[in-house]
Amino acid sequence: MTRKFILLCCLGAALTGLASCKGGSNTPGEVIGYAPVYQSDSTMANIRSDAPQPIVRGGKIYVRDKTMYQVEEGSGIHIIDITRPENPARTAFIHVSGAQELSIKGDLLYTNNYNDLVVLNISNPQSVREVQRMKDMFHITGGNVPPEKGYFECINPDRGSVIGWQKKTLYSPKCKY
Repeated sequence: MTRKFILLCCLGAALTGLASCKGGSNTPGEVIGYAPVYQSDSTMANIRSDAPQPIVRGGKIYVRDKTMYQVEEGSGIHIIDITRPENPARTAFIHVSGAQELSIKGDLLYTNNYNDLVVLNISNPQSVREVQRMKDMFHITGGNVPPEKGYFECINPDRGSVIGWQKKTLYSPKCKY
């Protein structure tokens, strides 16, 4: 009798535990979270000179002669004429997706294009030319998770590489960080 009683108690406890579980998934219907911002790999690798751009997320600076180069974090490099330091003039912008660093030796500018190290000929800043690319020299991480914990849209590699995150209303997100 004692054995049957213990077995019945265990079975009852198990059934009670299962009954308290909610059926289905715990995914919310509508929630504020993060959606990945994508860029195609071909667009990411496209490095080009352009007209001067406003400095929004200015980063590291390199000065060579009367020219200052300033990283625009994540998007490129500003070229600024400092012949007259009291009145610097932006002269060009080099689009380099994912740029974070720069170094210059002679007419060659070294920077990162996300995980690739690229070498650019800057002898003519209005027409910068890529002279070398070393694939996967860096291991920049963090792009695959949003900046804050919570729900987010799952990454779809078919849409390109994640270059950032946008906070917005999500509907039934399946991923959580």
